[in-house]
Amino acid sequence: MPNIGDIAKAKDIGYSGRALFQYRACAGCGKEKWEYLNQPPRLCWNCGARKREATRIPETYFGVGEPREGDIARASTLGYKGRANHVYYPCAKCGTLRWTLLSRKYELCTKCTAEGLHIGEKSARWKGGLKKSRGYIYVKISEDDPMFVMVHGENRKRKVIAEHRLVAARTLGRPLTNEEVAHHINGVKDDNRPENLRVMHYQKHHSGLVAQDLRAELRLLQARVTLLEADNARLNALLSGVRDSGVTENLNPNCYNTPAVQGDLPESIVRAFSNEGDNDSKSV
Repeated sequence: MPNIGDIAKAKDIGYSGRALFQYRACAGCGKEKWEYLNQPPRLCWNCGARKREATRIPETYFGVGEPREGDIARASTLGYKGRANHVYYPCAKCGTLRWTLLSRKYELCTKCTAEGLHIGEKSARWKGGLKKSRGYIYVKISEDDPMFVMVHGENRKRKVIAEHRLVAARTLGRPLTNEEVAHHINGVKDDNRPENLRVMHYQKHHSGLVAQDLRAELRLLQARVTLLEADNARLNALLSGVRDSGVTENLNPNCYNTPAVQGDLPESIVRAFSNEGDNDSKSV
């Protein structure tokens, strides 16, 4: 049986690790136990539980009815995480009653605290309330604005609206309907000048974009055909001139592979002449 004050290694007393332990007595009930040597004396589990129960602040609110100023409730009662006690305490600035930690007892509510921070227009990174998403610019809008009826979904919570729709609506003097689209004439999504916007039905807008894409593709194909026709005419003229001069009768078919000839003739013509030479040698 160890004596009070004895020191032992963890493996000698059946514990894991390599820490040193000291045999001590509980200050509350005198129960003897092993404790870490590098830590101050502690109460045993039963004495510690009784001490915590004696110093616990009693709850006055249990989740039934409306809380009153000064009520105390546990985090689990309020649906919060943890085991801390909360107090129903008014904000020192606006007087709003809210639950706050009893141990800290914050004087200001979240809203009043944020007013003193560098957020919004007070921030050094303030960009005028503009935000880009998929190339479009979104701006802040207040609930009192008559154009706020155009804001839907998640944007309604954040109080933001597409700038091109807002500019088009202010130009017309009325909010746009859900079936109306503010089309960018030049195709630049962040060019929200009134003269660059045109309001139209979404079906017409979609069909117009499809037709615009088809016309652009047609113009590209026409340009490629024109270039190919010009190249074809140039190659035919060059080929006919070489044939008429009789150069092919006195030249070795492999001579078309020389760098000098390749610099003057396109690869297709060199390949054609080489094939003709091969066919003549086979016939002989």
